[in-house]
Amino acid sequence: GTVTSVAAAGTTVDRGDPLFAVDQHPTVLLVGEIPLYRDLAAGVDDGPDVAQLEENLAALGHTDGGAMAVDEHFDSSTAAAVAAWQESRGVEATGEVTSADAVFLPGAGRVAAAAVDPGAVVQAGATVLDLTGSERVVRAELEPNQADMVQVGDAVSVSLPDGAEVAGTVASVAESSASSSADGGGAAG
Repeated sequence: GTVTSVAAAGTTVDRGDPLFAVDQHPTVLLVGEIPLYRDLAAGVDDGPDVAQLEENLAALGHTDGGAMAVDEHFDSSTAAAVAAWQESRGVEATGEVTSADAVFLPGAGRVAAAAVDPGAVVQAGATVLDLTGSERVVRAELEPNQADMVQVGDAVSVSLPDGAEVAGTVASVAESSASSSADGGGAAG
């Protein structure tokens, strides 16, 4: 198909957000550990991938009026919830989920870069986006004599290149893996 849109670099995408569209059909991010390895529709064997889909539908507010149970069984209420979700996205309400509809990832992500531009023709399995984690992480090295000044949980302020400052919290403190040799002749690791 032809790529018709791609999430912009720097964009954070979360459950239900579009990642890209091929032939005007949006593919969205859903949260889960199990990749979408089969089409999910009425009649498929029970499995944890079905429960994962149902968890996402419920989190997005589509439960067929509360009739859909979050379990491992794809029944008519699951199909109705999928159809309602599809209608809310403006796509054909088929009641089934295919790899054209969604990508399951462990959580939200940040678009590092688009691997293709709109108008590009893509083949199955082609890379469309590069995603990174959505949490911003800053690593800083301290002199050995400063290590005791910082504790896990401490509030910090991070100065950005543009002069802005953002608040943060120390998540971990690790000892350096390098130490000076006795003769000052370098580091050992």
